[in-house]
Amino acid sequence: MGARLTADPGSWSDPTATLTYAWLRCDESGLCERVDGATGATYEVTAADLGSSLLLEVTASNGGGARKADSALTGIVVPALPSVVTGPTISGDPSVGSTLTADPGTWSDPIATFTYAWQRCHGNGSGSCTTIEEADGTTYVLTDDDVGYRIAVTVTATNAGGSGSADSNLVGPIVPQAPPAVITPPSVSGDPSVGSTLTADPGTWSDPTATFTYSWLRCDVSSACTTITGADGTTYTLTSDDLAFLLCFEVTAANAGGAVTARSAPTAPVEPAAQTSATAGTTPPGSP
Repeated sequence: MGARLTADPGSWSDPTATLTYAWLRCDESGLCERVDGATGATYEVTAADLGSSLLLEVTASNGGGARKADSALTGIVVPALPSVVTGPTISGDPSVGSTLTADPGTWSDPIATFTYAWQRCHGNGSGSCTTIEEADGTTYVLTDDDVGYRIAVTVTATNAGGSGSADSNLVGPIVPQAPPAVITPPSVSGDPSVGSTLTADPGTWSDPTATFTYSWLRCDVSSACTTITGADGTTYTLTSDDLAFLLCFEVTAANAGGAVTARSAPTAPVEPAAQTSATAGTTPPGSP
């Protein structure tokens, strides 16, 4: 498809005969039909010819009459090899644990089949890349093995006519994963009185896939704090041990890049449990 075919009329007994041409499109059964307007000595193969074979019919005429002869059939017409129009690109953060995403770019045959091969490259990548085993999808999650390298992806487009390949931009050098960073700090809600339950919100973090651990702290007015043994969930029920202390909630987020701890603002000092008032109309014990 997209190629130009050129007619060779062969040789005839009357070299002065008038020659005319007709191009025919033939199916697998050998049934042929003339291609409208295709009467020249050349023929530009088009998408309409895909899956068909072509032949040339030559008619030689002189005063004695006319004779026809057909050429041999061409092979079946297939699409042209895919060629890249806009090169592939990679997007994503170049740090361990991040996901890179490949865009295949645009190609001369948009219905071609695309395959991907991710590569680790030294320097500018010219001739110094190695294919990463089993990394053959549109995304790639960076690992510790990628630190210091640049990453590229080779996209191969394939159709019935064959295959064409193109390389993406380079991303990197890849750096180790950054430790989590707190975006919204932890907070505590609830009534700070003995017997009440406080509820913590761990806040939001730059790496939501980090491992999170929790602890509750008992603090005095000078901000000296001690961790409460066994209090490692997002809720905590206040006891008499907490009287007059301020309570804080602490979150530690950890990933391969390290661990970071963030603490909530303290509650107000913990007060005794609220007293239950006597029911109206009852007589206190010992009354006459």
